[in-house]
Amino acid sequence: MAPVLSPKKTWEGAAGGLAASAVAAIGINRLGPVLNGIGTEIAFGLTVGIAAMLGDLAESLIKRDFGRKDASEVLPGFGGILDVIDSILFASPVAFCWLAR
Repeated sequence: MAPVLSPKKTWEGAAGGLAASAVAAIGINRLGPVLNGIGTEIAFGLTVGIAAMLGDLAESLIKRDFGRKDASEVLPGFGGILDVIDSILFASPVAFCWLAR
């Protein structure tokens, strides 16, 4: 997908992640409806999923620019705190914009 930034990320993984985010959005919305219709649920899941992937790739870009494999050593094996929250940092504002209307 982006071999320079993160060589282990694949297009298949991206498609699977987007499918999972769409299914999760449908399932969660069915528990407490906020979005109207399956099309809106799928669009919400895909939009938030894409934002999350962009957050992960942006964090990988920052690490590559600094020549680091991990963002910190606070959580060994996880790549640092930023690796844990990078997707959330990008996906949260997108979800907020969808739900705050």
